[in-house]
Amino acid sequence: MNSNEIKKLDKEKIVSTYGRYDLVAESGKGACCTSADGKKYIDFTAGIGVNSLGFCDDGWVEAVTAQLKKLQHVSNLFYTEPQVKVADMLTSRTGLKKVFFGNSGAEANEAAIKTARKYGTVNKGENVNKIITLNNSFHGRTMATITATGQEHYHKFFTPFVGGFDYCDANDSAQLEKLADENTCAIMMEMIQGEGGVLNLEEDFVKAAERICREKDILFIVDEVQTGIGRSGKLFAHEHFGVKPDIVTFAKGIGGGLPIGGAIFSEKCCDVLKPGDHGTTYGGNPVACAGAVEVLTRMDDAFLREVEAKGEYITFVDSDDEVEMSTYKKLFDILNVHPDYDILEYPVYEHYGNLKRQHKLTFGIDKEYTDFSSYWLHGKAYEHTYAWNKIYRKSLFNGVRYPANKKFEDAHTLPLILQKANIIATTSVGLYYYYDNPKGITRNANGKDISDLLEAHMKVMPKVCDADYYAKVLNIALTAHECTGKYPDFPKMPYNKGIKPKLNKIIGFKTLCLINKYLHKIYRRDR
Repeated sequence: MNSNEIKKLDKEKIVSTYGRYDLVAESGKGACCTSADGKKYIDFTAGIGVNSLGFCDDGWVEAVTAQLKKLQHVSNLFYTEPQVKVADMLTSRTGLKKVFFGNSGAEANEAAIKTARKYGTVNKGENVNKIITLNNSFHGRTMATITATGQEHYHKFFTPFVGGFDYCDANDSAQLEKLADENTCAIMMEMIQGEGGVLNLEEDFVKAAERICREKDILFIVDEVQTGIGRSGKLFAHEHFGVKPDIVTFAKGIGGGLPIGGAIFSEKCCDVLKPGDHGTTYGGNPVACAGAVEVLTRMDDAFLREVEAKGEYITFVDSDDEVEMSTYKKLFDILNVHPDYDILEYPVYEHYGNLKRQHKLTFGIDKEYTDFSSYWLHGKAYEHTYAWNKIYRKSLFNGVRYPANKKFEDAHTLPLILQKANIIATTSVGLYYYYDNPKGITRNANGKDISDLLEAHMKVMPKVCDADYYAKVLNIALTAHECTGKYPDFPKMPYNKGIKPKLNKIIGFKTLCLINKYLHKIYRRDR
């Protein structure tokens, strides 16, 4: 079948629980996925955190194929070598005692929930069955795990829920202490809230949760379905916090692409579940376990150090743009030589709607800037507020967030981040392809959008130069250009005191870019 036939049949025959992207995946190798029409893509999702060794890794394929030729499946009523190998590797590396195998993260969390409730009932009484999870959390889509999930929009339509869950605000130790009463059997949390926005828990809060569990004989459950198996630079993310959970749940990346999940139990609760209490037909399948053995073998100290190093940087690619396959390798080659660079800026090729016009945005080539002002004045000033032509040290974003419900969010944020950098470097290496989309936001900005952009100019830009001076220059620039549409809110903007512009019209996006250039020229000339 061709791509169109596949997509048509999919819409007709498969329940639409996922909003599909317009890509029919046919093959893959490493980080690259190839579509049915032969186009290559970098899979930044890693199969939603599953392909821990990439597509069709040679060692993984060999391990899985060898097992497939021997035994594809056998009931869990019998023993298999791959299953006990994985269990031994997990318990040895975590210091925990025993493993339950399922097929997914939701199944793993179901096992943890059932274990906690049986533990509370057997050891403390029939009503000791409450589990505390965190607001903004995500633990799965089964009825129990979706109830454990602390996000209301996941709860719509599916009542009545499984009872016995309370929700605590992340990083609120006092609230957690209050909620953990005599009916609580477990506290369950992710170290990094993935579905909740990739938000790290604070170390003090995590350690407080562990302390509360120890003091009140409550099980401490850590959901590592998304954060485990090397995603954070450690085998499991809780290792960064120096805590010892009673139960660690896992899935996704451990199978390298095959369905496998489970829970690792401490000595305190490893024998709570008995035959008949819980089970799974496919859990611990020998082929999936053979893949898991290869994954865990490969995730040695050197592998995890490389992951941790990559996690020190962040970059952006807009959904309608492209990068060269080699772009980030080239940039990391530079950063390995210059680990002191906080930001590395690189050239961009700009394409227009018909793809016939193309020019290279240079930004200045192979230079280092140790102060913000000298960097800000090089090249084209308005291009500094583009997020996508740079790679950043991740720590620069600490305490900085993009504004909610505003367009042109880069202009609100980037100057603040740039100012925090000790060294900003520009290079001729690295290729990014920006597509000037006729249907994009920038070409179809409305009055509210332009208001957001001008607000960024008025609120953020004065923080990188004198506020009164900037307001005067902005007034000059605006009045120097033809305008279309109304803009009644401009006189109310901050840093506009004493300057009463007679503007009642709004400018288009192209003019805004010109204004930025104009501002830059004036600033350089007058300074």
